[in-house]
Amino acid sequence: MKILVFGAGANGKACRAYIKRYKRDEFAGFLDNDVNKRTIKDAEGKESPVYRPEEITNLQYDQIWISNSSRTQVLEIKEQLKKLCVPKDKVFVLLDDQEALVNVLSNYNQYDELTDNRVVWLRNFAGYAKEEKLEGNVAECGVYMGEFSYFINRYFPDKSLYLFDTFEGFDEQDLRVERSHNSDVFLKSIFNDQSFFAGANEHIVLERMLHPEKCVLKKGYFPETAVDVNDQFCFVNLDMDLYQPMLAGLRFFYEKMCSGGVILMHDYFHPELPGVKQAVTEFEKERGLKTCKVPIGDFCSIAVVVP
Repeated sequence: MKILVFGAGANGKACRAYIKRYKRDEFAGFLDNDVNKRTIKDAEGKESPVYRPEEITNLQYDQIWISNSSRTQVLEIKEQLKKLCVPKDKVFVLLDDQEALVNVLSNYNQYDELTDNRVVWLRNFAGYAKEEKLEGNVAECGVYMGEFSYFINRYFPDKSLYLFDTFEGFDEQDLRVERSHNSDVFLKSIFNDQSFFAGANEHIVLERMLHPEKCVLKKGYFPETAVDVNDQFCFVNLDMDLYQPMLAGLRFFYEKMCSGGVILMHDYFHPELPGVKQAVTEFEKERGLKTCKVPIGDFCSIAVVVP
């Protein structure tokens, strides 16, 4: 059976890897609406073709996998395929099959351990924390599929890893606050969609962990899910994208950090997520302090070092 994967992003690449590794079917290429994508390399450097959806009449295939994790995008793609006369029974939606979703995504990580700057920084910091005997556990807020969590769990194997996420996408009240800031770049971005991270799944996260017994899953709305957490921390990754939860993360964790500990603010430099930088500014204003902030070289995150 020949399979085309709709979506050449991280989930699509995970589907390609899964089809090639675990199924007897043939991966026939990607479908994607991005006109700039024509080929995508795999981990071994081999290129896969990327076709425009309108080219589908010239392609041989038995099934199309829709890999997108946004419910809104999935519905749009299904309608697009319907207009292209693709039979309904030839369309498979990854998001609708939880068993397949776990199997596909838990066996793939978009971050390369040797070349991803954030992962390299984390590995170095974990080594430094061990040498300096920094006390406390570790945490991530905004876990999504657990790809970065995997490396936290791997590099801090002796520490409890708290994993905070709704596992249902953005909370609507946080989105309302973000929209009220009237940032044109955010309002026009892919992040202005409650369903954008709705494909998050705690089962995928725990399945990929090397030390799942060290993980403390906190599912629900943050900071309500943290009311019973009184630990000290040496490392926290805040990756919740929006102003209100990022500010709540700083308020909750800053005083719980050991001296020399780091709160990593992901997306601080992301042009479409201005709420992250705004949250840091507001936190400093509230506390009447200037935090020690250091870019880590991934052009996206900033490390807040707690004195």
